[in-house]
This record gives sequence, structure tokens and C-alpha cells, in this order.
Amino acid sequence: MSLGGILTGIGLIVVFFIVLFFVRKQRGRAQAKSAGKLSASSAISKPARRASGSAPKEEPDLEYEQEHEQDSAFLAKALDVLTDSPPVEGSRPMEGMEANQRMLHRALLTLKGMDRVGETFSKFQEFNDPFASLEQVANAVSKDVVLSSKVLRAANSAYFGYTEEVTSVQHAARILGFNNLRSLYFREHFRMLEPSEGNAASRRGLWKHAMLTAVAANHVSTAFSKAVPETAFTLGLLHDIGKFIICQMPMLEEGHKKIHQVMEWEKVVKASDDYQTSVDVERGELGIDHCLLGKMAMEDWQLPDLMADVVYNHHAGSYAASELDEEPLTYVAILQTADFIARAFAHRHVFGMPPGGGLEPGFLALTGKNRLAKAALDGSLLQDLLNTEAVANMNG
Repeated sequence: MSLGGILTGIGLIVVFFIVLFFVRKQRGRAQAKSAGKLSASSAISKPARRASGSAPKEEPDLEYEQEHEQDSAFLAKALDVLTDSPPVEGSRPMEGMEANQRMLHRALLTLKGMDRVGETFSKFQEFNDPFASLEQVANAVSKDVVLSSKVLRAANSAYFGYTEEVTSVQHAARILGFNNLRSLYFREHFRMLEPSEGNAASRRGLWKHAMLTAVAANHVSTAFSKAVPETAFTLGLLHDIGKFIICQMPMLEEGHKKIHQVMEWEKVVKASDDYQTSVDVERGELGIDHCLLGKMAMEDWQLPDLMADVVYNHHAGSYAASELDEEPLTYVAILQTADFIARAFAHRHVFGMPPGGGLEPGFLALTGKNRLAKAALDGSLLQDLLNTEAVANMNG
């Protein structure tokens, strides 16, 4: 073999080992990087992976996947109840002259102590501006020390499970999203509507239901061509405002016990053969109902007539379908749908599907089963409900 051939062979061998060296080095870096990512992912809590869907493929969260499938199936079942079950017979709205006058007087006295709500609501509407950016909303939150602390506390909760502490309202806003920010703002600035200590449990339940209904209404509204999501969201927060007033009214201890029984109507009705709405129970036990009180509050706070009409009729069912114009009727239909979804979701681990459901034909005529399914079952509603439930379950 010639000297040139030998040198060429040696050169090829050297090149081979150099390439092998760099390939092994690159592979080692890739493995180290992969191990680092896996380690960081493993440090994130299970709730965080639930919220973000970031569970590593190497370690699937089977428990979460099973729960998520069950919740999705439950939501689909709730939609079937709404669209396929016989409609619930609605109640004609109660007029002031029909109410227990002593209870009506107590309600009026309670409303006098809430005269700043109209001003607070105007600020909330600015916060609820559909054209506002998340950054603008975060800046508005940051001007309120108490609200900022609640937002930061929620973002740092175990549910969202970030490994590094969230220290800025702007970062917290991105984590929580628009709906939870608006809900927290509403809850904080309507503290004057909270009931006395005797009904603290009722208060927590009412806030949670209001927040879940608002989120559901925001999504469901997209199935109705003439609905505005922001209006639907606000009505979801305010639809049971009359119940807050009932809890706030001055009462003797026996009266507070009766109010607590009224607020627990769903559990009682679930165990009974005779279905009654919350309005039926309130009228029977107290001689007044939250729909009438809600309308009184809307008028006293000089809120839009549309809101007063919808809140007044949100349990009216067939009566509303025959008496209301299309715009308020649309929002009544949205509220009945969202209210049932919120109740079903909140009680899914307690006693399954709640009583009631079954939309009026007049309500369904404004939308359709396919449109409702598209709005409710695309996955984003379920995730928003889960996130909102986590925030609502926080005390304080």
C-alpha cells in the first residue's frame, strides 16, 4: 500500500472518531436537557398540571383524565336534560301587593343600606368592558389593594400550583383570566350584600353559584344570535341578588333558621317526590321571593330596565316565553340554561343531577340543541368552570 493510501486511511479514522465524539456529546446534552425538563415538570403540583394540561407524556395523570372524562360526561348529561326533558313549569312573577308586607318592609329597609351599589355597579361595568385588554384590567385591579391581594392569593393557590411565587398582579391576571378577575371584582365590591354571620354558609354558596352561573352564561350566550356575552355574564352574577337581600334582612334567630332552610331547598327537594323551585319554597316559607326582591334592587339602583326584567322573570318559564319581548326572553333562556349547568356542576359529586331543567320550547326556539352543544361541550366551558370553582372555594 502506498504512503498516500495509508495517510488517507488514518485521516478517515481520525474523522470518524471526531464525529463520534461530537455525536455522543450532543446526545449527552440532549439527555441532560430532557432530564431537566422532566425534573421541572415533576416539581409542579398535580393541580397545576390539571389547570394547564402540562402533565408529561412519560407520566400521564390517569386520575385527572378519569375525573375530566366524568365531568365532561356529566356536562353532556346536563345538556341532554335541558334539551330533551319536559319543561319545568314556571311561576308567574310575584307582585309587591302579593308579598308578605312585613317581609317587604324589611327588604326595603335593607335596600336603604345599599344605596352605594349603583355607583359600584357603574365601576364594575367599566371593568366589564369587552374592548378592554387583560393588561388594562390588571392595571385597574392593581389600584385596589384588597382586591390585588385576593387576586395574588388565588393565583398562588395550590390549584394553579406554580413552582415560583406569583408576585405581580399582571402575571396573576394572565393566570386567572378575564372571568375570574371579573368575578373577584364583583365579589369584593359587593361585600355590602353579604349576609349576617348567621348565614355565612349561605353566603359562600350564593357567591359560588353566582360565579359559576356567570361563567356558564358567558359561554352559553354564544348559542344565541342576539346575545352579548358580557351582558350574559353580568346577569349571571346578579340573577340571584334577591337571595343576598333575603339573607341580609334583619331577622330573629328563628327567622335565620328558616332562611337557611330556604337556601338549602335543592337538597330537600332532591329527596322529595314533589318538585319545587326555590321561588316556590321562598313564597311558602317567607311570603316573598328573590325574583321580586331582585327587581326591586335593580330599580332602586337605577340599573337598566333590561336587567330588571330578566332578573324578575328568570324563574317565570312559560309565562316569560309568552309575555316577554325577544331581547329579555333571550337572556332569561340563557340564565335558565346557565343556572342549571352551574347547579349540576356544583353538585356533581354530592347528589348527581339536580332537580329541574327542561327548557321551554320558546327558549329552545331562540337557539337549538346543536348550537347549545357547540357552546357548552367544546371543553373550554368545563375548564373555566373548574378554574372558577377553585377560586370560589377559597375563603375570604
